[in-house]
Amino acid sequence: MKLYLFGLLVMSMILSSCGGEGVKEVAKTDQILVPSWVKNTPNNSDSYDAVITVSKGTGYQLAKEKGASQVYSQLKKDLQVGYEAYLQEKEKYYFGLEKKIRRTIIAQLPNIKMQGVAVVAKFENPTTGELSVWSQLKKTDVATRIESSRLELDKHLRHYVHVSDKGSDLRKVLSILPSIPTIELKNQLSVYLQQLNANKSVKELPNDRLAELLEVELSNSFAGLVASLSATNDESEIFERKLSKQMIVSGLNMSAYKSDLIVKYFIEDDTEQSKNLTKVTLVADSEMIDSNGRTFATIGGEYVGQDTDKSLALKQALSGFSDDMVTVIADSIIRYMNKANKTMPLPTVFE
Repeated sequence: MKLYLFGLLVMSMILSSCGGEGVKEVAKTDQILVPSWVKNTPNNSDSYDAVITVSKGTGYQLAKEKGASQVYSQLKKDLQVGYEAYLQEKEKYYFGLEKKIRRTIIAQLPNIKMQGVAVVAKFENPTTGELSVWSQLKKTDVATRIESSRLELDKHLRHYVHVSDKGSDLRKVLSILPSIPTIELKNQLSVYLQQLNANKSVKELPNDRLAELLEVELSNSFAGLVASLSATNDESEIFERKLSKQMIVSGLNMSAYKSDLIVKYFIEDDTEQSKNLTKVTLVADSEMIDSNGRTFATIGGEYVGQDTDKSLALKQALSGFSDDMVTVIADSIIRYMNKANKTMPLPTVFE
């Protein structure tokens, strides 16, 4: 009996120690084993990783899409660093009209479409209802897709094996230029692949030599492409020497002799003098005619220059006119290239 009473006493003491105001209830979230990747996104050298946590009821699909988007942003940022350095180095060898046109071509290259992001793991917190999704893209998978796309682009380059090396330098430019988007995109992927493979040399492809020859021939043709000025009246002719200098500054080779383009131009000027400034306004238009006598491009407008020095004000106005002429020539060349490539579009990259 005594033992029974003693047992009741002990039990009551234990129960009383477990109650009262001093009790701290353990939070349910502390009882849950949260995976380490939820709080700290994995940083793997061989993959691109993202962890997205969404609120209760938002949905798995949204978390998955956000994760894939974040992974792609990492990939693009990582690869773009090396590619921009490559472009800066390559641009040292291009000048004037060629540099202007090549920049436009690179800007027009299609965006890379990438698939293959996988969901490594997901975790739903039973207390908060939050859903965490870990998305990953392995660098080996990216490299495999890049190599496959390089091969497709290399095969596509065979479409341009019979480009013409005859006629004027402008004709040669128009013949070779349609191959450049394929070459530039292939070069871009080669730089990406080299970066993913720790700057190891990429595999040589069957048409690499063809690409080199086309690029050299194109640069030679741009270097040989020249234009000459032809005023439509005596009043315009007085501007010819200064306009020719500005055309060279704008990126077009000029010659008084045989040329690929004859630039017929008209200029009418007006000068206004204020207290401190001279304002020169040019009403100007131009027609660019190729060696076959066909109109290649036209431009016209009003160009204004202001300066305390009248000659500098005139230089500003002529600069605006010459810049527009070179731009419209470049635009016409690009349009010709795009039209030629409509029948043989670039292969889809990274799909």
